[in-house]
Amino acid sequence: MKSVSISGSLRENVGKKDAKAQRNQGMIPCVIYGGKDQKMFVVDERQFKDLLYTPEVRYAEVNINGDVRRAIVQETQFHPITDRLLHVDFLEVVDGKPITIELPFKVTGTSPGVLKGGLLKKRVRKIKVRGLLENIPEDITSDISSLDINDVTKISDIHVDNLEIVDNPNKVVIAVIQGDTHDIGKNLVKIMLETAGFEMYDLGRRNRRGRGRRGITPFNFFITVEEPTPSWVGFFILSNYTTLKPHYP
Repeated sequence: MKSVSISGSLRENVGKKDAKAQRNQGMIPCVIYGGKDQKMFVVDERQFKDLLYTPEVRYAEVNINGDVRRAIVQETQFHPITDRLLHVDFLEVVDGKPITIELPFKVTGTSPGVLKGGLLKKRVRKIKVRGLLENIPEDITSDISSLDINDVTKISDIHVDNLEIVDNPNKVVIAVIQGDTHDIGKNLVKIMLETAGFEMYDLGRRNRRGRGRRGITPFNFFITVEEPTPSWVGFFILSNYTTLKPHYP
């Protein structure tokens, strides 16, 4: 798992008034605990770009006035309206002590059931694991090359060396369900895009006011197609009546 360097300075004062003043200056109040002692410090908000605002999971090399500690993000607080970062809790990583963390879940291969017109349903985006930091990978992958229509993959079917998966073993993470004739075109488009190095995320259907996301319907699908490098992001709308409609924001 990759690391990100975070540099901070100890807080001279503690309290809501001081925290508000720090945020007004672009600094984020933080706390680190779980090790030999607890420290409260502030970090420039811009340093969290590669730690929080990324689909990857990374640990932090936290430098507080020259005292460097390895840590993972335990909890974050965001403003309910502006969505601005307010506070970050770090859990210090102690040598020889396992940690619990959620890792991105990805699939590899091509499902025979999808080629027959089935619909691939990825039920989870992250899987919770427990183990030593040095044994934790960047993500967890599952091969779908053997999944036919009506086949599923459960947590109990996934195995990672030197790690314990702490999610419910009966939880279904991948399912290939029976699709209709329109799903064949959608699946072929998805396979071609993923073969070309893109990754697709199902974001759901927006509500009438254009805010938030409700459940998926057969009529409107919002799919984000993202390159491995964030140089370009395209948006496509897949409907039940057409195979693919490009939509440019």
